[in-house]
Amino acid sequence: MAEQSPLPPEPALSFGGFRVLPRQRLVLEAGRPLRLGSRALDILLVLVERPGERLSKGELIARVWRDTHVVEGNLKFQVAALRRALRDGQDGRRFIETSQGQGYCFVAPVTVEGMADAPAEPDTERAPEPATSLEPLIGRDEVVAKVVERIGRYRLVTLVGPGGIGKSSVARAVADRRDAAGEHGHRVVELAGIVEPALVVGAVAAALGLDVRPGLTVADVAAALRGRGLLLLLDDCAHLVDAVASAVAALLRRAPHLRILATSREPLRVHGEHVVRLPPLECPPATGVSGAGEALRYPAVQLFVEVASANSDEFRMTDDDAPLVADICRQLDGVPLAIELAAARVGVLGLRGLEVQLADRLRVLAGGRRTGLPQHRTMRAALDWSYDLLSPPEQAVFRRLGAFADTFTLPAAAVIAADEDVPPADVVPHVIELATKSLVVTEADEPEPCFRLLQTIRAYAREKLAEGGEAEHLARRHATFWLNLCEAAAEGGSEPELADVNTALAWAFSPAGDRGLGIRLAAAALPCWMAASRLGEGQPWLERALEGLDDAGLRGTREELVLQAGVGIITQLVKGVTAEAEAALLRALELARSFDAPLSEFQVLESLWIYRLRIGAVGEALGLARLAEDRAKAAAAPDVLASAGWMLGVTLHLSGLSNLARPLIEERLRQRSTASRRLQIRHAGFDEAVATHFMLGHVLWIEGRPTEAFAAVRDAVADAHKLGHPTTLCSALAWGSCTLSLHAGDYAEAAEAAAELVEVAEVHALADPLLYGRAVQAIAELHLRRTEATQAEATLALERWRATKWHVFLPVSLFAQAAAALGLEAEMLREVDDALLHAEHSGPVWIHPELLRVKGELLWNKPSQDQEGVREYLLRAFAHARDRGALAWQLKAAISLARFDRGRKGQQMSSALLVETCQQFGAEADTADLRVARHLLTRFPSLVGPQMPVHSKPHRRR
Repeated sequence: MAEQSPLPPEPALSFGGFRVLPRQRLVLEAGRPLRLGSRALDILLVLVERPGERLSKGELIARVWRDTHVVEGNLKFQVAALRRALRDGQDGRRFIETSQGQGYCFVAPVTVEGMADAPAEPDTERAPEPATSLEPLIGRDEVVAKVVERIGRYRLVTLVGPGGIGKSSVARAVADRRDAAGEHGHRVVELAGIVEPALVVGAVAAALGLDVRPGLTVADVAAALRGRGLLLLLDDCAHLVDAVASAVAALLRRAPHLRILATSREPLRVHGEHVVRLPPLECPPATGVSGAGEALRYPAVQLFVEVASANSDEFRMTDDDAPLVADICRQLDGVPLAIELAAARVGVLGLRGLEVQLADRLRVLAGGRRTGLPQHRTMRAALDWSYDLLSPPEQAVFRRLGAFADTFTLPAAAVIAADEDVPPADVVPHVIELATKSLVVTEADEPEPCFRLLQTIRAYAREKLAEGGEAEHLARRHATFWLNLCEAAAEGGSEPELADVNTALAWAFSPAGDRGLGIRLAAAALPCWMAASRLGEGQPWLERALEGLDDAGLRGTREELVLQAGVGIITQLVKGVTAEAEAALLRALELARSFDAPLSEFQVLESLWIYRLRIGAVGEALGLARLAEDRAKAAAAPDVLASAGWMLGVTLHLSGLSNLARPLIEERLRQRSTASRRLQIRHAGFDEAVATHFMLGHVLWIEGRPTEAFAAVRDAVADAHKLGHPTTLCSALAWGSCTLSLHAGDYAEAAEAAAELVEVAEVHALADPLLYGRAVQAIAELHLRRTEATQAEATLALERWRATKWHVFLPVSLFAQAAAALGLEAEMLREVDDALLHAEHSGPVWIHPELLRVKGELLWNKPSQDQEGVREYLLRAFAHARDRGALAWQLKAAISLARFDRGRKGQQMSSALLVETCQQFGAEADTADLRVARHLLTRFPSLVGPQMPVHSKPHRRR
């Protein structure tokens, strides 16, 4: 056994109850270590060297932050922290005096105690070494507890993660927590400043207080540790991983009670090692936060606010600021070093300025940090440190992975990153090695192995790509790869990453890009945007592609057909009804016919049919549906023919022929398949099966089968949720739940569905359903508030209703009476007259009876109105509804007639009509209208037959 070397003696400095051991970088108070950050301790050591002497700010900064540029505020911050730790100014204590605008002076008497003898062996029972940073360890309680538990079970734990993730801070917190629990103490071995592998053993010995002499071996160090339950913290091992691994294996073998906690950018790969990968700080979700309180629940935001506040007295995060701070933290991937460096710039750039500057994030994150080691000062330095440790092939693969904008698979990496120097077969092991070394993140939740680069690391990789002159070549290869993937998706392949498609398009349409390639890619990507409900992303690229057709020589090609059809579909959902959408669809129809392509013509006809429906041109839509049926037969595709039947059924329903519509709609439900649903979403932007369910609900409602109607709507919404397609969900909520709930008079249900609709539409930038949802909210609120509502609320409902342009499903009859009662009589009469005229000439006959009834109700409230004229409208409404089999409208008209005739000579007949109508509903049926009808009939008990229940309890449909 090697003889143990004693610790050399050191001078001790005393002042005001404190004892300073400079070489050990230790401050004791009553024999216990004082918690001080490394910078605050450096300042104290400089001040107590020259007590009573004023030291300028410049001199202090130069001594404490060697070779690092920092602002004066850092010095002030650290001095303030030092004063707090020493309790300067409390209980008569006086240590540090400020010379205004000049510097600082240590004013307490300092006594040199002489040479303090050190113990003869490492003092492993001493309290933990002081922390190296004043910043609180935010959001790491769970991982610290996890590592504490692991170090209790395993003798070697390696904390792994990329540069700047906070490994050292977590490791020190683990050591502190163990010490606080009465464990055997710890020693920290700082390896970041060690360059030569041969010096690793000496660094461990020095940290233990052993004499570092020539010929010192691992066996000598292990001998000094034998029998001790010490925790050895080896910090920053990656650049010396082989030497550290060798030393660790020997120490663990020779010192059986020793435990080692290592921090590294890759595992040590030593037998018995347990690896804990340190994740980034949790950030708020991309869906956003409602205010500062919610944002501050996330550790990334907490750290940002802590550092920004320390660097700027004026900074306060408001509710309005919270979404911006959350977005900045997400852009920085929750990496603590990146967040600290960015937050320190808020005082200079402001939040919005900082977000703009993050486009050049490595420059923004270049500000000095308190940590003195060069590789910890900036994100670029941290990444340089990792990059320089890679082999040349690993560096090449890493650079080329920067071409990806999002997650990538191993086969994709093999295509993009391979060249003559790195064959495809070698790319995969290099990617896995880069993931092991924390430069690539593994996405464990994906169905196949997927990887990605953190955004700051990706920016660094792209810089290296540009420096090597590979950027343009890789951009073209990347764009071609995604074009091939989009085309493969049309044949049943997996959907591509749209972030990468957008990145490829940005390059293709740039001055250095390839416009023809961009046009082909935009056309191929259209179904992918539809499938993902990311229409707002696709629309600008489609428009740019159309603008470039002539220059690329692609005017009149199939690419133009796809682009024109896409603009026609997407524009409706993103912008609503526009002349641009109609013109694009008409041009697409012309091209489809010129190519004699029945399937393409059918798809364009379906989009044009939707356009005609939404503007209420039901007669024209019926003609398009019949033409689409003809093209479907020519295409000889069963799924397409079934869709044509569905189109015809919907149009017949809106034409007031529900009895003819229902068989066609029900037939479509029987013919759906998973494959056809996917293809239908990709070309039309919505799922037809879901739409078939809620359209069946419309038909059943009109026929007087409300229980079945709402069951169909519930099925539509549930199916849309399960499908996970936002555009389809919006359609089910809007034209299913919202519309039928309003017609049924269940305004609370309508408001609830509208709130969900607005939320989904806002998140996915779908303007058309968003307008619909807001209109329903205003209409529902108008009814729910009833007597408390104001004319301003009625005006808001009218304005929002006008903005929807979907009046075929959201007719003015839904709120005309409520708005008229609040002072908008003239406006409502005009709107109802316009709607009646439109129904008579354009064909949305399904709502005609209800419009007639509402017209009668509005006239009834006019004092000068001929009352027989009112009754005529109500009778027409009833007769029209009965002739068409529209039992729901018949009931509403019968109720209005019974109310109008009460006390008049027509009372007996109106009551009989109401009884006749109610008896046509099933015994289980229960709606607001039926409850009103039953209440009215309690006034005429002799007319209530045995099959007509007078009372029924209301029930909720959801």
